[in-house]
Amino acid sequence: MITEFAKYKPPLDFQPGEKSQYSNTGYALLASIIERVSKQTYERFLKENIFRPLHMKHTFIYRCVYAPEKIKNYAQAYGTDSLLNYISAYHSIENKLTTYNYLDGIVGARTVHSNLEDLLKWDRALYMDKLINPEDKKEIFGSLKTRNGKENSYGFGWVLSQNEKYGKIVNHSGSWAGYITYIERHTDSDKTIILLQNVNTPNSKIALGDIRKIMYGIKLPVNKRIFPNQKDLDKYEGIYSGSDYPKKIVVFTKGNRLAAHYAGSPVSAFSMDAYPNHTFKCEPWDVEMVFNPDDNSLMVIEDEKQYTLKKQKQCTESGRQHIIIGAAKLITNQ
Repeated sequence: MITEFAKYKPPLDFQPGEKSQYSNTGYALLASIIERVSKQTYERFLKENIFRPLHMKHTFIYRCVYAPEKIKNYAQAYGTDSLLNYISAYHSIENKLTTYNYLDGIVGARTVHSNLEDLLKWDRALYMDKLINPEDKKEIFGSLKTRNGKENSYGFGWVLSQNEKYGKIVNHSGSWAGYITYIERHTDSDKTIILLQNVNTPNSKIALGDIRKIMYGIKLPVNKRIFPNQKDLDKYEGIYSGSDYPKKIVVFTKGNRLAAHYAGSPVSAFSMDAYPNHTFKCEPWDVEMVFNPDDNSLMVIEDEKQYTLKKQKQCTESGRQHIIIGAAKLITNQ
C-alpha cells in the first residue's frame, strides 16, 4: 500500500493541521510504523503488549481471505442481496476482485477480532495505569486544535463529545464485510456500551439512543408501529417516478414488510417499518414514504425535502420476485 502511494503520489485533501478527517489509510500507516519501530509484526506486537498482559484470550489478528484458518465459535458475517435475502458477506465475493478481498492482507484499520468479555477487559484497563500512563491518557482522550484555533472532536482513536445528560463520552464505530462494531465509554459515570453485530444491511442500525436511555433509567417513547397484512401491503407495490425526483423507486413486499430499491442503483434494497396513515420509514437511511393508494401516488421525504411520485407500473405476481434484478431493464423498456 505504501509503495502504491509513493508511485501515484495522490494530492492532499487538506494541509496537516487544517482539519480532522477519519482515514483507514492513516491507521494502516500507523500499523506499519509499529512494525518498523518494534521490528515485530503488528500481530505479535499487539499480542505481547496488549492482549496477553490484559488476559484478552479471545482477541487476535485474523485475515480470512489472506490467511484463512479454522476458528472455533467464529461469527460469520452476513449481508443481503438485492432481494433482501441474507447471504454470507465473504461467500458472495469469493474469487472476485473486491474491496474485501484485496484489502484483507492490510492491518491497522481493521483485522482485530475479539468478543464482549475481552473488550470489557480493554475498557477496564483504560481506567487504570497498567497499560497507559495518566499523561498519555490525557492525550488519547483530549481534543486537539486545528490551525484556526478550533478544537476537533477526535482524540487518538476516539470520538469525543460532552453530553448534558451523560457527561463526557468517548466512542468509536466500525464496519467491514458484514460486521458492525461499536464501543462507547461514559467516563464520568463509568458506564460502557459494547455492540458487536455480524449482520450489516441497509436496515442495520446501532440502537444507541435507546440503550443510553435504558442505562440511565429514562423512559423509552411508545412505539407506534403497525403490522399490515400481505393484502394491505400489496396495494403499495409498483414502480414510482416523478419529474422532480432523480430516480425511479421500485416498491415491493418481502415477507410481511414493505421494501424499496432505487432503480439502477448498486445499493441494496431496504425494508421499512409501517406506521399509521400509509406511512413507512427506514430510520437508518432517514427515509420516509407516505402512500396514497387512491390516486397511486407516493410522497418521499429525504433530508427534510418532499418529493411527489406517481405509480408508473404495477408489480405482477410473476414478476415480483425478479423486480429488483430486472429493474433497470424493465424501466428502459417502458
